[in-house]
Amino acid sequence: MKNSEIYEIIIIILLFISTTLGIIGFAYSQTRKMVENGFYLNGKEDILLEYGQKYEEAGFIASVGKKSFTKNVTIDSDINVNKIGDYKINYTLKYKSFSKTLTRNVKVADHTFPTLSIKCDPVQYVEVKGKMQKCDLKAEDNYDKDITDKIIVDSNVDINKIGDYKVTYSVSDSSNNKVTKSINIHVRNKGDLTYLKVYLSKQKLEYYKDRKLVFSTPITSGRNNFTKTGNFTIKNKARNTYLKGEDYVSFVQYWLGYGGGYGLHDASWRSRFGTSDYKTNGSHGCINLPTAAAKKLYNIIEVGTPLYIRK
Repeated sequence: MKNSEIYEIIIIILLFISTTLGIIGFAYSQTRKMVENGFYLNGKEDILLEYGQKYEEAGFIASVGKKSFTKNVTIDSDINVNKIGDYKINYTLKYKSFSKTLTRNVKVADHTFPTLSIKCDPVQYVEVKGKMQKCDLKAEDNYDKDITDKIIVDSNVDINKIGDYKVTYSVSDSSNNKVTKSINIHVRNKGDLTYLKVYLSKQKLEYYKDRKLVFSTPITSGRNNFTKTGNFTIKNKARNTYLKGEDYVSFVQYWLGYGGGYGLHDASWRSRFGTSDYKTNGSHGCINLPTAAAKKLYNIIEVGTPLYIRK
């Protein structure tokens, strides 16, 4: 065989090898591209998850035509739904000599507001230079748990000055979820807060302490409008004394005197109170009370307590 023929054969063989390798390389390149294009995530790449909420995996697709590459994918995740933070889930596809990684970003956050408990009256009437109610405070958070020590109190109350004030309580958790509550404080003179009130038309007496009704009782007032209306104060208190008039002497166990020699007292000689009896069989001007009611008032009323008698 001539040398020229040998060279031609070698060239033909080299061309064949080169062409074959080119075809194989092209086919491999095309297969790789198809695999990469067939690898993608289901659902969103960025997920916001509420603290404590269960994470549900949306999965991925890794296939070309009818051929699946699912077994070629590994998943690496550091997600912890019970801890606030930013996490990643990596999905890595390895196919022969190449690999591709897809990433899903998961943010675990807390958007739940803390609970703030304030145990005291939300509206308080306080005597000048008196004492406000003590409020029991409690703050809890779904993530930070007990955060009572983080409660901030803001108050503009001047207990020495009549006025309307506010105390504000606020607390924030570590995610800056903030809750605010407030109570109203009304500073008043003693006579505006604690007093007795008599309604002649209703034949009723009421006792208010810090503007709250704490006691009431039926009464019998003076016949022929003998009981005077107006603003009075309790001047004195006495036990087991006699009331004397031109035509009567009456023994009473409990006496609370107010202006002009009148008083609130028990009337054991009466069998009923709170009726229209006062119109024909009323007192000489005093306020008659059931014995039990007179005893209770005697024990809780201080000298100087205002008494307002109205029609």
